[in-house]
Amino acid sequence: MANSLLSLLILLSAIFFITAQQKGYGVGIFVAGLALNKTVVWTANRNITLVSDDSDSNLAQFPVDASDADSHPYWETGTSAENVVNVTRNLDPDGHLFLLNNSGTFVKKLTGGFSEEQRLYLMKIDPDGILRLHSLSLDKKENSSSIVWASSVNRCDPKGICRLNGYCTLYDTEPKCECPPGFDYVSPGNWTAGCKRNTNSCKNKEQWNQYSMRRLETTWWKNDPYSVFTVKLKDECETACLEDCNCEAAIFTDGECRKQRFPLRYGFRSLTYSNIAHIKWASQESQKEGPNDDKTKKKE
Repeated sequence: MANSLLSLLILLSAIFFITAQQKGYGVGIFVAGLALNKTVVWTANRNITLVSDDSDSNLAQFPVDASDADSHPYWETGTSAENVVNVTRNLDPDGHLFLLNNSGTFVKKLTGGFSEEQRLYLMKIDPDGILRLHSLSLDKKENSSSIVWASSVNRCDPKGICRLNGYCTLYDTEPKCECPPGFDYVSPGNWTAGCKRNTNSCKNKEQWNQYSMRRLETTWWKNDPYSVFTVKLKDECETACLEDCNCEAAIFTDGECRKQRFPLRYGFRSLTYSNIAHIKWASQESQKEGPNDDKTKKKE
């Protein structure tokens, strides 16, 4: 019985299939060695899109719950082409992961396969949002597993991992979600739940002098401004946001100032970026008012 089960496991492989409702991709298991029209013997939840692709064959991953996800993939195969159609995603028993078109031609090889025997290869999206190919030993004495391929080695790459207003920072190779100045974790102890503001927001233009700005350097955020203009100095960008009650954050990059409202999305920190985020910070006097207090303190 054990040998029969082992033989069956070696024949099983995973494939991405199109979901009719969402035009995305799910994960299933099929018996390897059949024709291109493979028989799926098990599938994950068909109502959940795990990995989506463009209509032109590009395989990509998108942030969770993003209404404009099509413009924000955080990983893709880069196989967009008008003449490439009916692409299948295939995983052979030896770990060979590849994209194949309807004529049987390779579109892209993601792995070349592996020579180790007595191994089972499992493709899945891990909790950190990265697509990985796992190699599992079928030898009870060895009982080992390893990652043989990943869509990214940077664990801050998955956009949205830190939820609203949070930004991801790498400490060596370990990611951690942090909050901008004036924010606390939504759920203390669960830093992937996002951040919430711990100060009052500006209610009218006469309150601007009750606020100051805090700088958060080398951070990248989703580009979603309501106003964009050119400035010579970062201080000008900061002042423009401070004096605008609608502005809650201003992103300064190479002479361009982008005014934004909360929430901020897809934040991460990288020393390769020159961006400076100016975050509006309420003064102690302003914070004396309750979060739901609509009274406005006017300058005497």
